[in-house]
Amino acid sequence: MLASVHRNLCRTALRVFGAMLVLFTCFMTPASSSSDKLDFPLAHAETESNTPTLTTAIATWDNVELHDFVQHERPAIKRVLLPMLKALPSSGGHFSHTTVFYVLHRVLLKRHGWFLKGLEPQGKAWNSTSLEHVVILAKLPTDLQKLLQQQLHSPGLRANDIMTLVLITEHLVHQRTLGQLPTIYKTMGLNVSGSSPLGLVTDAVDTLFACFIAGFDSAKLNRVQLYTLRTRVHKVYPNWPHLRAFIHETMKYSLQSGSVAFTDAKRAVQEVAQRFGQWQDSECQDMKGALMKLEDRGTGRVRLADFYAKNIYGGKWQFRESIQYLRELGALDESNPNNPRVVIPNYVTGISNCIASSEYSAVCCLSECELIRERVEGILQSPEAEPGMITAIVATLPSASILANRTLSPVMLHRLNGIAMNHGGKVPLYGRLFAQWLHHAYPRECPFPHVSGSTAPKLQRDFEHAKKSAKASLEVMRAHARRSAPNGTAQAESSSPVENVAWTYEEELFVPPPMIAEQPTGFMEIHFAVIATFASIVAFGRALLRAGRAARQQVSMPCKTESKTVANAFSTQLV
Repeated sequence: MLASVHRNLCRTALRVFGAMLVLFTCFMTPASSSSDKLDFPLAHAETESNTPTLTTAIATWDNVELHDFVQHERPAIKRVLLPMLKALPSSGGHFSHTTVFYVLHRVLLKRHGWFLKGLEPQGKAWNSTSLEHVVILAKLPTDLQKLLQQQLHSPGLRANDIMTLVLITEHLVHQRTLGQLPTIYKTMGLNVSGSSPLGLVTDAVDTLFACFIAGFDSAKLNRVQLYTLRTRVHKVYPNWPHLRAFIHETMKYSLQSGSVAFTDAKRAVQEVAQRFGQWQDSECQDMKGALMKLEDRGTGRVRLADFYAKNIYGGKWQFRESIQYLRELGALDESNPNNPRVVIPNYVTGISNCIASSEYSAVCCLSECELIRERVEGILQSPEAEPGMITAIVATLPSASILANRTLSPVMLHRLNGIAMNHGGKVPLYGRLFAQWLHHAYPRECPFPHVSGSTAPKLQRDFEHAKKSAKASLEVMRAHARRSAPNGTAQAESSSPVENVAWTYEEELFVPPPMIAEQPTGFMEIHFAVIATFASIVAFGRALLRAGRAARQQVSMPCKTESKTVANAFSTQLV
């Protein structure tokens, strides 16, 4: 009888102890980060705290075109956003306003080559960007602007709200393009409510994109002026014949011969606008190819002498920017004052090569470095990583001009390790030094990151409004071109770009990591609870082991066997 009581008591104590071990394991299991739960829900209901969000507010909008656009574009935007947001730092699943604007800029640049006025920091730090500066978002209803402002500052936007913001922004920019079509129709005498001949509709669409390229407001032009613009736009944009061919080819899949309804014409324009950035990038690739033929010894740079010589003798109408303008763009490397060089990725993706500029946005070259960053983010899924992990990825990651499975130089490895040493052993992926390291790893695709405030990129017309010349005079270009290589091409010496490009040591974090104060409420209390629970379990375990030894002297062996088994399990859990 006494042995049975002791045996039952022992088994009961073992069950309690096992339950406490499970509780301890739950406490000690790391909480999954917000990035692990990024599912981008449609979120037609409000959040747990019944606080309205950007996503729930948009769901109540009575805007059929917006909702159709969201349904159509959401999957593609999710594919771009997901790896980025899984890697970026957040606090409890909320992303700071600096991170939100950084993400918005990168997504729009990757998908369309768009620079939004007020979103791009123009050489300043990313935390200097605010909602009030983004011109296109001023088109949002006032109550929605207030809600977005509140969310951005506290507690920040969740993943699905960032997706909603991207969708809204894209829709607003597209509407700016589509919004001119009714005006052009009316000015040209076409039927907005019915159908019009295909030839006249094609002329109207050509006129719309001529206004788009030249930056004109169609509402301020009469019929004769619209015709003049459409027939002479090639003088300000020499690539117009190719663009016109692209427009007609795209429209051919959307419009049938004969009469065309206005709604069908709008859909055709939207399709052209959606694909415009990708088409325009072919021109950017031609420009990059021309510069690579002039490249100075594998550095991702072109001597200014060769740059100007290509304009004068090689027929490249683009290569005419003045030294002062190139400097403010951040596209001029003057580390050797006697041999200034144009930085290929900074020049190609620079705002000087943007077209279709308006008060809201401009269409620029797509960033090839985005593809590289996307791959790195998708693999690491963290805002920082150890140098060895980064080098393992980059060594196998090709680009348009770099082969896969290469061996990184000792200098490159040393510099990456140096970045990690300044950040506790890990490299911040969203820091200036890592961006500089990527530029050295991919000198023709990734731009050189300047310290904030050291450049001030502007559109050529904005630069000239300050009574500065964005274009070099023929005399200046000829003076530099005299020092060009005799055959008009750079010398193709085999040399690593790392040994030919200066390295600077200023660090800046584009997206700062969350501060301790930004941790979720109760974070420290949970850790204290874990410590207290751990101490209680250890104390209880010791008492239980002592009780087990005493019980073994009075009861039969079964309890002894069970006690030994659980004691081993206890030791294993603590290890």
